[in-house]
Amino acid sequence: MQMFHYDNNLKNLEQQGKFKDIFSYLENQIPFSEKNYSTQIAYAWYLYSEGDFVNSKVSSDWEFYKNKWIVKLKYAIDNLQQYPEICFIIAYTLEMSGMDINEDIDYETKIKKFYELSKTNSQNDNHLKLYNFISSNRKSKIDTNCLNSLFPMDTLIDKYFLEVLS
Repeated sequence: MQMFHYDNNLKNLEQQGKFKDIFSYLENQIPFSEKNYSTQIAYAWYLYSEGDFVNSKVSSDWEFYKNKWIVKLKYAIDNLQQYPEICFIIAYTLEMSGMDINEDIDYETKIKKFYELSKTNSQNDNHLKLYNFISSNRKSKIDTNCLNSLFPMDTLIDKYFLEVLS
């Protein structure tokens, strides 16, 4: 079961480099779902933090993506703690960004809390394997089939997670 929302419209927007339009599409044309919201957080964080590797246009729009990421995170932290995929992406992006969106001194506790919520609420074996891998500080191995199941598409964020977690 894949981690993020994917469809041909999203693929086309990404291929055309219309990254800002991805948010409009996901927010206005796709109904709320755990996958959709996780995808929005992941894209916002990825384009904010890795924009230099995508292209100069994305890099110059870093503030737009940062603001999207922060707004999506704050809403998810306050309202979506029951969704394991969203909890995972909250924890992961906070951990990788090295900052807390609320300038809370104890944000590492928040990261641990959301990783734990993701494990506690998940019913999917591959998600549990991923959460266990991350919580082991990536010391254990993670099955390639598991990663390919979670990140099967050819999107920027799927490629990112496959590369970083392999």
